[in-house]
This record gives sequence, structure tokens and C-alpha cells, in this order.
Amino acid sequence: MPSLTPLHRFSATMVRAEYLFDLQEALKSAPQAQKARRSDVVRAAVVLAVAAMDAYFTDKYCSLLVPYIKKHGANQRIEQRLTSAGLDIDQALQMALMKRPHARVLSLMRRHLDRKTTQGRKAIDGLYKDYRIDSLVQDTVDAVGRKTLFRRIEILVDRRHQIAHSGDLNAKGKANQVKYDDLKAKVADIKVLVHRADYLLYEKLGELGT
Repeated sequence: MPSLTPLHRFSATMVRAEYLFDLQEALKSAPQAQKARRSDVVRAAVVLAVAAMDAYFTDKYCSLLVPYIKKHGANQRIEQRLTSAGLDIDQALQMALMKRPHARVLSLMRRHLDRKTTQGRKAIDGLYKDYRIDSLVQDTVDAVGRKTLFRRIEILVDRRHQIAHSGDLNAKGKANQVKYDDLKAKVADIKVLVHRADYLLYEKLGELGT
């Protein structure tokens, strides 16, 4: 069975986030004790959606890495990133004796990127500059024709951080207000961004990593 593509993995996680929005709708008519959990259900959806976007951009980068190197060679940016990932002289000598040296390259890169987040403009663009794409985020926003698209996603990412790091509590220890429709719309914006970015990457790089 073929492995899932980065876009399929993204979509599978987004389905889970969208289900949570459906669940909070059902809780509107639930007993008061359960109704109070509506906000936390939506907070969980936000965390899942941002995680799906983060994982997509990392997974997609990794899926492109070996095909790109085979076709174009490792440019300076890729070489520097591989060095940061731990590809030193000892690793290179070991790889020279391997039957599948590129698999080792990919393994090193995945391990390296798993320790980072790919949620902001700088992080996303920084990765894809390795493939000679100067500004994937802006290219995607321009293609969609919505100037505020990524800013809305940045606001959602900030909210995810508040949820993950402080339980979404304000300075007084009270939970921040959850605007259900607004957060649902911003989660939908993530889908727009990722699907158009995936299409643009196909246009720019062809069938590498599909």
C-alpha cells in the first residue's frame, strides 16, 4: 500500500479538527455541565488545525528533498541545513558504504525538522528557499487573492500558543472568550492556504515528492 502524501495526511488531521467544530454545535443543546465544555472542544480543534499545517509544510519539504537532490544536486542552502541536521564527515563516510545513502539523508533531515515548528511565514519561506522558491507564503496568498489570508492564520497560530502554553487563560486567570464562527473560519483559512500551496509547489517543482 502506498504511503500517504503530505496533503492526504494534512487532510486527515483537518477532518478531526472539523469534527470537533461539529461536536461543539451538538453541545449547544446539551446539559449545562457539558455545555461548558464547548469552548474547550473548539480550543482542541484549533490546536489540531495548526498542528496539521505545521506537519504539512515539514512533510512536504521532506518528500521533496531526495528527488530534488537527485535531479538538481544539493545547493548551498540544502548543504547548510544538512550540516545543521548532523551530516558531518563521519556521517558522510558511513553513507558512502550504504546501499541507500539518500534514505539516511532523509532520516537526518526529518529528525532535525521534528525539533522545529513550521507555522510562521519566516519558517515556511525559509524551508522552501532551499528549493529556489523565494516566498512560498506570499506566492500562495497572491494566488488565492486574499491579502489578509496569512495574517488571519498568524492570529490563529498565536491563539494556539495561548491554548497550549497557558490553557488560554488571561492575566486574571479567566479563560479567554471563544468566538466559534471566527475560529472556524480561520481554521478553514488554513485549508485554503495549504491546498493552494500544494498546487503551487507542483507547478514550480513538477512531480517531485508527490
